[in-house]
Amino acid sequence: MEMDKIIGARIRKLRMDKGWSQEEAASRINISRSAFSGIERGDTGAWAKYLENISEVFEIYPADLLENIDRFVQINQNNSTVNAAYAHYSYLSDKIIELYEARIREKDERIAALEERIRLLESKLGL
Repeated sequence: MEMDKIIGARIRKLRMDKGWSQEEAASRINISRSAFSGIERGDTGAWAKYLENISEVFEIYPADLLENIDRFVQINQNNSTVNAAYAHYSYLSDKIIELYEARIREKDERIAALEERIRLLESKLGL
């Protein structure tokens, strides 16, 4: 699918900007070099499965990887490209929401822990 090729090219650029080999990038993402190579070539939509790892490794937001992707999706006569793109978007939307919700939960847990530490310190200081 054309979208996989665009995403793959973006991932390749991110890797090259870091000066990493495919093997190094794959190791950081925790996938095989051959799987990473297939993602870069756009041979597979597996990048969606590893979106969180890719985002963390390349220090980007998941949405950055998908920026303006909709204008590249071509509609063909039988709409199979549209249907496939919709399936990707649907999965990715859910995945991005899931990632952000996890980060919000983590933030809330950190805040609660810090508030508890403040209360303990205040009680020790008699405040």
